Amino acid sequence: MAQRDPALPEVRPFSKRDTNICKGVAILMMYVHHLFLTSDTKGMEQVVFWFLSESQLVFFANACKLCVVVFAFLTAYGTTLSYERKCSEEGIADWFAYSKRRYFSLMAGFWIVYADSQLISFFTERTRVSRYGEAPLMRWFYTILDALGLADAFDTPTYNATWWYMSLAVLLVFLMPPMIALMKRLGWSAVPIAVLLPRLCGWDMSTTMLRYLLVIVVGVLAAQYHLFERLLAWFQGLRCRAIFWCCFPVCVAAVGFLMWFIRQEGYASLLETPAVFLLCFAGYAYLSVIPVVKTVLAFLGKHSMNMFLTHTLIYMYWCNEFSYSFGYPELILLVLVADTLVISLLLEGERKLLSKGWAMLRTRLAMRS
Repeated sequence: MAQRDPALPEVRPFSKRDTNICKGVAILMMYVHHLFLTSDTKGMEQVVFWFLSESQLVFFANACKLCVVVFAFLTAYGTTLSYERKCSEEGIADWFAYSKRRYFSLMAGFWIVYADSQLISFFTERTRVSRYGEAPLMRWFYTILDALGLADAFDTPTYNATWWYMSLAVLLVFLMPPMIALMKRLGWSAVPIAVLLPRLCGWDMSTTMLRYLLVIVVGVLAAQYHLFERLLAWFQGLRCRAIFWCCFPVCVAAVGFLMWFIRQEGYASLLETPAVFLLCFAGYAYLSVIPVVKTVLAFLGKHSMNMFLTHTLIYMYWCNEFSYSFGYPELILLVLVADTLVISLLLEGERKLLSKGWAMLRTRLAMRS
């Protein structure tokens, strides 16, 4: 991994807390994107448009689709730092051992949500039969794929449409170690390769992995070269910092708007990466120093996985009328955040109980043997 330049002024590293702050922003963007995606979204007829018109709110919600790219970038960034901290060798056996640990860590929370949702489905209209079909054999096959987070990868039915991201997350778990090793050798030449190679080969850029390839590559390189820290150190060395602090938010907004506009023409991936990089840097340089804001966003980011897994179940499938009954977009968003935060806290409690029970069972089995 590229070493930190000792000539750079000392700045605090991009930490787990900064990652959670960025995740907190991303989960709020995801909620806005899903709640107000189109005029035909179920429940939109109850929304009161008082600050933004319907078309303006839908425009903003579509721009918030950038949230998925933020999560992909942070996954690549965080996995790179974790892998290079924990793995000193680059053999296939080491890659697999690391990926196996990451897979079970990722899926543990998902399996609890999945099991709970299947139990609750017996009391709702969204049953396993309605989602996976009436044929018993195929229903169990689809259930297993969905529980493994692979429904999107195999294009099979899923209980929750939002869980498509699990296929990308699982794929990244096993692809990140060799990608990190490759990035060490390629350096920044990996960026033009990621842009040009798939297009020159005529590959389908709409497939999930290729769709997010560029931002994943940049996420790995940003971690290996400490780009956030270097950029902040450079800005802190400017004589007129006020120019940066005033102009940078404008640049973030401008790139975000341009990214949304170009998305309409099919060139999204080329601008999503710099837009996400600037957004995450803004979280690191700006939001992390605002007392209340940083605490709230970091708390949301800490629970963002559970919130991501459960929010569609609440606002769309199980409690649609209740979720939109508050009328005003701000209240609808606030109530959904509160609902899913409470659910996340309950899920964490359930996870701790299960972990404690499993540990006790293993101890008793070991004593008997």
